Amino acid sequence: MTDLLRAADRGLLNGTYFGKAYDWTTTPFRVGTGVDWPGKFRMILPNFPMVDLVADYTGDGSILYWIEPNAFSFLPLIVPSKKLVRPKNWVPGQYAPRPAYVISLDEACGYGLIAVGGTIIAVTLIEDAATLGIGTWNDVITVPAGLLFINLGQRLATFVPIAVP
Repeated sequence: MTDLLRAADRGLLNGTYFGKAYDWTTTPFRVGTGVDWPGKFRMILPNFPMVDLVADYTGDGSILYWIEPNAFSFLPLIVPSKKLVRPKNWVPGQYAPRPAYVISLDEACGYGLIAVGGTIIAVTLIEDAATLGIGTWNDVITVPAGLLFINLGQRLATFVPIAVP
């Protein structure tokens, strides 16, 4: 809070963020009590419509923020820092954060399954076009199989938090 007040005195708390101007130089900063906090804040993250930016009061004047997948998130998350990604309706203190550079075996296998499923569907469509529709007899098996691989891959590739003992 002291650093914020010093920065406000020097006029350093203004600029633009994703094209929107902000000016916090006249904002009164104080230690929050949480009484005036309306609850979990949630908004779609600009430039990443698949995720929500979520913030919540954690006590002692501290507000924690993170990123959660939303209803539009149908692909594995592509965000600048996976270190901030948490599962839907995450509660602060529920899980230990995982370093951003770590990729788990599940996540790597998930991306592989997505690639396999996409390849199966693409090859099926190419085969249908190349045989002028004669090859559609096997679509009943290959398209659902491709979608199954993609679905399983998406489940594996999502962030799985590490439980705090």
